[in-house]
Amino acid sequence: MKSAWQSINDKVFKVITPTAASFGLVGVNTSSLEDFPDTGGAGSFRKIIDWKPFAEVLNASGEGGEQQYVDYQLLNDKTSQQRRLPTFKNATGLTITIPDDPDDAGRKVADQADADTLPRAVRAVLPNKVVILYNAYVSVNSTPKMDANEIMTVEVKLALLSKPVRY
Repeated sequence: MKSAWQSINDKVFKVITPTAASFGLVGVNTSSLEDFPDTGGAGSFRKIIDWKPFAEVLNASGEGGEQQYVDYQLLNDKTSQQRRLPTFKNATGLTITIPDDPDDAGRKVADQADADTLPRAVRAVLPNKVVILYNAYVSVNSTPKMDANEIMTVEVKLALLSKPVRY
């Protein structure tokens, strides 16, 4: 979803009560006029028709998101105590390790996303049925990792555009 409302911009959501003119977003409360002003929510969306999962996932590892700070000291502070304020958080990503199988349906979609460099909706379904939705740029390192006594693997990297949505 693209929206001027920053709290939902660049995220992937489940839709409820769709009509010809509108739809709701599962888990999104837009009643706050401060966060969702009447004049600022215009945007666009794309409908996800089908999901192509990886046949097997060996590992998934998150990275980034660390809080950054600015350190400062007041000239008139006799304690010489330095202070710290939060500024921003580092960009986040996810590295997914999969078996090296170019015929895997999910791998084919990942390879296409790597080639066209357009953001993709990515869905992780956990064993406990929790669903995590990501909006990300996808890149594939197609050079397989080859270790003795292990299967060949490749890494699929997601550069996340926003925080994931969990259901």
